[in-house]
Amino acid sequence: MSVPIDDTIVRVFDTTLRDGEQSPGATLTSAEKLEIARQLAALGVDIIEAGFPAASPDDLAAVQRIAREVGTVSGPTICGLARAKEKDILTCWEGVKLAAKPRIHTFLGMSDIHLKYISGISREEGLKIVRDGVTLARSLCPDVEFSPMDAGRADIKYVIEACALAIECGATTLNIPDTVGYVTPEEWGEFMATLIAETPGGGPGSGVYCRFIVTMTWAWRQRTRWLESWLVRVRLKSRSTASANEPATPASKKW
Repeated sequence: MSVPIDDTIVRVFDTTLRDGEQSPGATLTSAEKLEIARQLAALGVDIIEAGFPAASPDDLAAVQRIAREVGTVSGPTICGLARAKEKDILTCWEGVKLAAKPRIHTFLGMSDIHLKYISGISREEGLKIVRDGVTLARSLCPDVEFSPMDAGRADIKYVIEACALAIECGATTLNIPDTVGYVTPEEWGEFMATLIAETPGGGPGSGVYCRFIVTMTWAWRQRTRWLESWLVRVRLKSRSTASANEPATPASKKW
């Protein structure tokens, strides 16, 4: 069930400790991740994506420490990333469960290129993976984010079907990525308008992340309400908006 979206609220989701670390030379130690997480919390960031717990034991340990020490009742939501696979999701939950406000962020590539050449599955199999993954995540955690990766190159009807299914299975946040920067700003604005209008249970504010600031601006016009950011990413990859079907937190920014 959607929560009414306040158009003046922008929630800040920071992925420095996960996606930002993919830049060459930006690898962080566990101690460095904890220090950055503390500073992000001090800045008033609403959600910190602390890492990809299934990637390595060290990343799991770093996420657990951030969840325990930074994810306090008055602090930010602590999020972990997981592929829509049982092992990833279970490990992610082990990483974030000690936070006062934990979140599992799960994803699956939804373009035909990803489905066929990376996952080696059909569209029907992809939907089953979404159903199983989001259902498992929600059985563990009350706050679940779903991303149809590479949405910019995917059939929009299929993205709508996947997003509607994710909502049905308990997803509380939709993050719509133009992962490889494929679409133009105008096309992305149209894509988001259609997605918001036609996704059952999505409504205004269901969100997006984009490659470039100008693309973010067009998505913003469609009432996306989530700013995804990072501090240490070197290569040109601007984070933009996504939104959640959830009330604003005190740390949310008024623009």
